[in-house]
Amino acid sequence: MAILGSLLLLAFATLLSYAQRFEEQNKLKMEAFRNALSRAYVRNSGVTSTIKRDSRSLNIFSKFGEGQASNVAASANVMWVKGAPGEQGTKGENSFSFYKINDKFLGTADKGLERRTKNVIDFTGNKNEVEIPVSIWKEDITRNTTYSGENTKEEFNNNNSEESYIYNFQIAELKDVIHDKPHARFDSSETDARADAGSIPPKYDYNVGEIDEFRQAAYYDEETNRVKYSGSAAQAGTRMRTQRGWRTYNE
Repeated sequence: MAILGSLLLLAFATLLSYAQRFEEQNKLKMEAFRNALSRAYVRNSGVTSTIKRDSRSLNIFSKFGEGQASNVAASANVMWVKGAPGEQGTKGENSFSFYKINDKFLGTADKGLERRTKNVIDFTGNKNEVEIPVSIWKEDITRNTTYSGENTKEEFNNNNSEESYIYNFQIAELKDVIHDKPHARFDSSETDARADAGSIPPKYDYNVGEIDEFRQAAYYDEETNRVKYSGSAAQAGTRMRTQRGWRTYNE
């Protein structure tokens, strides 16, 4: 029974951890799709929406209040065009890319990542200039995590009474800061949509505008009872304190 009970607890804890990550992944997929859908409707164009989110999931092998650092990502691509692409009065605005890490947009929240002009040959052979967004091809990520824990045990035995108890108290402090440096590139090769054009290899230009390095830090969100990461929250970067205590009586 001791062996079987341990295996059942292990299986149950693993299931909880998987369910938590599965839930976050599904929510992020739906968020990315809805974000791409709404922006494609407004922009009357094709929109790619990518969202990455850091989190801390359950881990039975971690210490009390520590959890396990993890991240989930989702991307969606939606084309919504009525007539010529782009808003009325614009030209060549047929592609946008929005990239968000936790609560921070790379580029601008209005038009997303930087867009550059390239030549595109349509299926009739006409050459046009369109604006294509740059892409994020890698990220330099460093994580600085500090954890401290304390366990206290106090035994009380009153000789004048039959009451006695053992008091246990646990404290955990966690601080997790992520430094992220995204790198962008642009495919400047001429795109040919004609059937006999063949395959055109990409021609990447890495000399694009620098994306600033930013910091994401963990904080506890009381409304959702979850650990979140944000560079804008007032409490981000502070130590999160978790504690619990219990008494065992013997009368």
